[in-house]
Amino acid sequence: MLTDLACKSTISSARESKKTIKKFDRQGLYLEARPNGKAYWNYKYRIRGKELKISFGPYPLISLAEAREKHFAAYKQVKEGIDPSQKRQQEAVQAKFDTANTFKHWAVAWLDHNINQWSDNHYQTIKRRLEKDLLPGVGHLPIKDITRKRLLEELKKIEARGSLEIAHRSLGYAHNIFQYAINEEYLTKNVADNLSGSLQPKRVGYFPSMPLEELPNFLRKLERNEAQLSLDTREAMEALMHTLVRTKELIGIKYSEVFLDQARLIIPGTRMKRKKGCPIPQDHVVPLSRQMVKLFAERKRRNETLEPHLQSQYVFPSEKGPHKHMSNGTIGKALFRMGYRGIHTGHGFRALGMGIAKEKLGYYHDIIDRQLGHVSNDELKRSYDRALYLSQRIEMMQRVSDYIDSQKPNARSTVRMQNAISYSYETHPQYHVFYGKKDEYVIHC
Repeated sequence: MLTDLACKSTISSARESKKTIKKFDRQGLYLEARPNGKAYWNYKYRIRGKELKISFGPYPLISLAEAREKHFAAYKQVKEGIDPSQKRQQEAVQAKFDTANTFKHWAVAWLDHNINQWSDNHYQTIKRRLEKDLLPGVGHLPIKDITRKRLLEELKKIEARGSLEIAHRSLGYAHNIFQYAINEEYLTKNVADNLSGSLQPKRVGYFPSMPLEELPNFLRKLERNEAQLSLDTREAMEALMHTLVRTKELIGIKYSEVFLDQARLIIPGTRMKRKKGCPIPQDHVVPLSRQMVKLFAERKRRNETLEPHLQSQYVFPSEKGPHKHMSNGTIGKALFRMGYRGIHTGHGFRALGMGIAKEKLGYYHDIIDRQLGHVSNDELKRSYDRALYLSQRIEMMQRVSDYIDSQKPNARSTVRMQNAISYSYETHPQYHVFYGKKDEYVIHC
């Protein structure tokens, strides 16, 4: 059997004699010393009657003890009828394959698998969230190498930013990606299973929305603009208040979807929020009040006065360029600067509008629900709902806009409605309508 001293002596002898010298340790393991002073560990074995050889690396980088460990493992394989050299080649190929199969690779495959099941807006949202929250940390890692501990470390980093909701959402995405790899028979275990308990519980509840009593103060702040918001941002918030659409639906509005002559906005069903298991919603018709017709018309006029390369198809373009729409976080950041963090969100304008319509104007929930674009789970009801309440919603949205205007600084305490025939007491007895001058009614809000 060899010793370290014998190994070094063998190398010296090979250098001096300028010949290759082989010194055997045991059971086919030997050190091959060459005239150039280098030496390598080899294992000579026979399998299925054929003599073969496998190398374990150079000495002294691979010590005698390490060489014996490698030899013992290979010797056992030979005894089991496995060719260690062939197995090593197979493992190298698998390792190369595994290196290519990163978490990012499977994330993209999962997204592509679902592209026809999701709306384009939903697909882009998830893709953007993955690119921002998960892929920077674990995207480059082979998915097989990601442990529960490593994934949890990444989720904890997201949590540390104060983003509990995003951390739980990212865990959900990771779980689906691992499960997709399992379904494709690449993985056998989902390391994201049962990890939610290791994260802080996410806050459950509705999006914060200011009380109706705060509306005058909010409008005052918006008019004074002490937060130094851009005109685009301020008008976007105005549009949210006066249309009750979702923030994502608003920022994606194109001029081709705005019909000023009909005083309505039509949001394609592909951009509407879609319930799980439901087909793509119908296009959502949003009546525009006189205030909104004026706002959209003015924005269109300003857009058309720009140089052609600066014009945008979006009503609310991005600050970074006309070819993209406003960022989804713009409204949230603006509300934060105005002092409404934790008090109000972009989505909160929908709750605010619902409060105005129900509490101040007396509208029934079904009409408001249809204006909010809520979709029923019942297929028959979805079909029946398509044309319901449009005339009532046209009237309601004008009254909501007028109420909001009545709460602005220096506004009169009553809202004067033109074309009052649509607000007659006989038609809508739940409204408190009082006769005033001819062809004009005053509705106390």
